[in-house]
Amino acid sequence: NVPDATINSSPTATYGINVAPLKAMMFIDGTWLYYSIYGRRERDCPITRKFGRGWAHRYRFDWSALPRIVCEQMQAQQVSQGWSSTTSEQTPRPVELVRASVFTSMKNDTNPHSFRVKLYKDMADANYDIHMMETVGKGEKCVDIQLAVEMLHYATVPHSYDVAILLSGDKDFMPALIRTRQKGRKVGIVSMRTGCNRALYETPNARDYEVIWIEDYLDQLIVPLAESETKYDKESNVSRFTLNKVLFDFIERSGLSRVSSRDVGRYLKFLKIGDGTMLEEIKTGYGGLYSFLGKGRTFSITYRDPNEVVDKNDKSYWISLADRAREYLIEDAKETEFHPIEKDFFKSYSSEKLGQEVGTESAYFHSTNPNDPQLSTPILHDYSVGDGALKLPDDLTKDYGKCTVAELKDRCRERGLPVSGVKAVLLERVQNDVDEQTEKLLGDHKAKLRQQMTDERAKNVPDDVAKYLEGLLCEYLQASGGSASSRDVGRYLAANSASAESSGNQIPLGGRQTALAQLKRSFGGLASFVNTRSDLFECQREVESSGASDYSFQIVLKQNTAKMH
Repeated sequence: NVPDATINSSPTATYGINVAPLKAMMFIDGTWLYYSIYGRRERDCPITRKFGRGWAHRYRFDWSALPRIVCEQMQAQQVSQGWSSTTSEQTPRPVELVRASVFTSMKNDTNPHSFRVKLYKDMADANYDIHMMETVGKGEKCVDIQLAVEMLHYATVPHSYDVAILLSGDKDFMPALIRTRQKGRKVGIVSMRTGCNRALYETPNARDYEVIWIEDYLDQLIVPLAESETKYDKESNVSRFTLNKVLFDFIERSGLSRVSSRDVGRYLKFLKIGDGTMLEEIKTGYGGLYSFLGKGRTFSITYRDPNEVVDKNDKSYWISLADRAREYLIEDAKETEFHPIEKDFFKSYSSEKLGQEVGTESAYFHSTNPNDPQLSTPILHDYSVGDGALKLPDDLTKDYGKCTVAELKDRCRERGLPVSGVKAVLLERVQNDVDEQTEKLLGDHKAKLRQQMTDERAKNVPDDVAKYLEGLLCEYLQASGGSASSRDVGRYLAANSASAESSGNQIPLGGRQTALAQLKRSFGGLASFVNTRSDLFECQREVESSGASDYSFQIVLKQNTAKMH
């Protein structure tokens, strides 16, 4: 399994001397490589700086060129080192890559259209060996060990390779590099400056060549996509953060656990930025909404239950916030360099103003009311409840990577965790515990924020509207024997018209306002409405379902309520 480009990268005949080339094997940390190419902050990503935002929708990484570049640079370095094994400095001993192996892991449910899947597929097509493991839980296991073992194994196999090339920036491979040199093999490193630990290029006796920096050869490695592969040849002026912020607000303020992609698309179409719309920007620079969501970390996509789809041509799907969406959004905000049109956009960004511009409720049809004063000011970075914003305890924001083994063990004892293992094991154990605590606090905070918004919304709902919706819900629950699933209740409300008193002049798409749409605009969602009427109704555990993601729950009519109605 030799990359095509490397087979002819250093033919011996070119040098006019009969000398065997140095055989090299490249060992690639696939996870590090993915995050270095697609996961860097905009200001730290050399590819984004050179080719612009959304570059991956207009360009691709030419993996067949990498082996040739690496071999040529190592060969040239032999001349400068004065270690050429030939009699002429003009004909250094060639370097030939005989194998390139990638070690990584992915979760079973990784989006098949994601950049991560595409990365490894493209490398496999270029004849790289892909060693794929399955990620179970929060972090990958044993991938680094697998790479190190493979490198050391072939170092002990006669005539397997003369040079081991590590493509990574992780200092955890230092012991493997040192041991490989002790076996009489040469060692080279390929990396990127932003993500390379200093130990890899500052530690003496760890390598035989100068580090080859990928960003120095981007003009040769990054090539335009074929016209048939993309429709998007324009760089977007809108950052990923701005799009994430808009989508985050849309979902957060809806009070719903998930929203329809169709509603999101309609909302983005009405949202103006620069000379176009948010929908045009997301299509132009990021390949469309589905592509944008699937290649990010702030949102989750859930495919619709086929039983819910009435129109066979309806390709919409559900969008929900990821567990750490707020945290990701704040991180992105701090790391984004804003384009002037984004700055202008945020000067006037408010739900109230946008609702007036749209002129109808269609952009907010599924969940939010543009006239709701509680939604007039966007929440940028301060997700507060009451008078104070959420502040994580110091022990959850501490950088444990700087702690000693003794300090990590003390932390484990405090939290009732095992204290055995080397530093890497202890650090992972502590960090996983910190992540779990942080997620719980953020989840509680999110629930409080939603409840606060729901309570404020309820104050502005006319009594006749609330009574009308209560009556419909009681009517259906009584007819269903006192309880029903939220999905069935939603269908019933969608089949009934809204309260005539509150319809006003706003007419939704289609000319008819349903009780379900009215409930969502007034209270944010069915669950929120039921929670504000805890004296009448009760939410019980989620309904058992064979589906992978079922957000339905059981609504029970309380006995005293049944007698009243």
